Amino acid sequence: MATDHVAIRKQIQDDNEFTVGALLTLYDQQTRTEKNAYTTLNNNLAGFNAVDAKILTDIANFYLTRGFLSPKQIKLVRTKLMKYSQQLVHYNIKKMPLKAPAEAKKPKKKGQQAKYYTENKLILEFDYDIDLIVQIKKISGKMYHKQEKVWSVPLTLINIEKARTMGFTIDSKLKAWENSINEGVTEDFVVDGLDEILKNYQKFAVSYTESRQGRVLIADEQGLGKTLESIAWIQHKKEEVLPCIIVCPASLKLNWRNEINKFTDLGRSVEILYGKTPYNISKNIIIINYDILYFWKSHIMKTIKPKLIVADEIHLAKNVGTKKKPVKRTVALKTLSKNTKHFIGLSGTPIENRPKEIFEPLKMINPKIFPNFRAFANRYCAPKYNGFGWDFNGASNTVELNKLLCKEVMLRRKKEDVLKELPDKQVSLIPVTIDNVDEYAEAERDVIRYLKEKVDNKKAEKAKKAEMLAKINILKQLASKGKKKQILDWGGNFIEKEKLVLFCDYRETAKELYEKFKDKAVMLIGGMSAKQKEEAQNRFWNDNSVKLFIGNIKAAGVGINLQCASHVGFVEYPWTPGAYSQCTDRCHRMGQKNAVNVWNIAAQNTIETDLVMKLEEKSKITAAVLDGNEAEDSGLFNEIINNLLNKE
Repeated sequence: MATDHVAIRKQIQDDNEFTVGALLTLYDQQTRTEKNAYTTLNNNLAGFNAVDAKILTDIANFYLTRGFLSPKQIKLVRTKLMKYSQQLVHYNIKKMPLKAPAEAKKPKKKGQQAKYYTENKLILEFDYDIDLIVQIKKISGKMYHKQEKVWSVPLTLINIEKARTMGFTIDSKLKAWENSINEGVTEDFVVDGLDEILKNYQKFAVSYTESRQGRVLIADEQGLGKTLESIAWIQHKKEEVLPCIIVCPASLKLNWRNEINKFTDLGRSVEILYGKTPYNISKNIIIINYDILYFWKSHIMKTIKPKLIVADEIHLAKNVGTKKKPVKRTVALKTLSKNTKHFIGLSGTPIENRPKEIFEPLKMINPKIFPNFRAFANRYCAPKYNGFGWDFNGASNTVELNKLLCKEVMLRRKKEDVLKELPDKQVSLIPVTIDNVDEYAEAERDVIRYLKEKVDNKKAEKAKKAEMLAKINILKQLASKGKKKQILDWGGNFIEKEKLVLFCDYRETAKELYEKFKDKAVMLIGGMSAKQKEEAQNRFWNDNSVKLFIGNIKAAGVGINLQCASHVGFVEYPWTPGAYSQCTDRCHRMGQKNAVNVWNIAAQNTIETDLVMKLEEKSKITAAVLDGNEAEDSGLFNEIINNLLNKE
């Protein structure tokens, strides 16, 4: 018996039978549970460590079953055992005999073949090789089939690449499957009815979606048209993917309906769901928000059985919660995804802080890639044992994860990647509902009655125009009040991704927004000192934690540079195109290297809808009508009055 660890190491190096004896000695220190689980659960410095437990348990069982080890196995065991010499000093190690493998019973060699098996699996055929087994066991979702004596792994592009790296020959059917995915993506993809509208990079996204059989994560940056890309694929497939469910934040439901109406002939098939109590669904393109999905999931599964789910802002379903407190939106979306053939996830930020956030969305989009969380977390979440359990909030092998996602399921382009195809300024309307419909309708009727009394006298004094402006501003304020919750939801979700500039017409609105987002925002309104305004501007430029600039139109619409942001949103609107353009110009300058997106968040069926449309139509900068003073009249105010009068 060796008496010190140096002697132990020498005997392991020189004596194969002693090496096997040392292996079995350590194996005996493992508990029954640890042996059965091929792992180490107790940190008691006895037996194998967590890293070696699986492979050394496997080899120990092999010896106990067959009575011999191959030269490769001996070499691997010898290398692994060196680190255990201090522990082995305390045991009486017995040499274990090694039988010679029966040469006459050697089966005919299979070679290493990777073959297409089913639409979900490929199989790996090879003669017994412990090194190959070790590598295969690292693949998530692997399975050994005892009867056929082959291994299967999920059918993915990355697993075919791993098989090649391990020396497997890829059979013709598997090559054909691989080529059908890799070679079919093109910017020349044709979508009937949208071919002249889609930009080349958007056609590429539709082609990419088609190549992945409608199971993709479109992760383009905000403003590049992810909504249109997914609508285009629906338009391309039509009946093949209907009925479908579009899940999105509540603030985007109307926008989805409008975009489908605008770009396709499927508008009559669209239905928006409201409330938590299910009712009969009559259409086959269903739009529903995350907050009520849980209450509708059973009804949806029983009645319409969707073929496609489009999950907009899918990062909102990144957390499952716990058994006692599940996150209902994620539970509902996961349940629906299990019985749906196609699944498109949309998000400009599928990972906001750490890799574990993308696991649940990936499991819904393509469960073959990572069948279980533990395998994903061990590889990409830098797991740490904190004394109470495992912490998976870290990040590891991130370059590998990015490569895997891009190869299998994710398409991501930044603005700089497609800038040559973008206009200098893109304007989008985000229609939202108001929650004070009755209050607004009553006020609108009062204003219309008032206007009918006043406008009949064409020689009305200038002061009356100021009086009319005050009346109509009441409607603007009520529209703003009614969409407040939608603004908070939309803005809160947006600044998780990028910097945003929001303009308001009223100081009170700006203050309310700032109070909500003050940990991530700065504010610039009238009444602030020059020093305060400069500090707000500097923080927005230089502080990465500041994602939101809130300004009122008069104070922040001129004289400041906010080009560190490329997104401008309007919560409320000015009366002149000039003031409107001045605000967007805070982020946009001719010749700059980044396109600017303008987001008009407008209350549906209110004065804002007309106002936004007129602001966009006007091409000349004109003066506002303020307080009854003389000014150049762009006609905008009068057009709004006429629109109101024409309602009754």
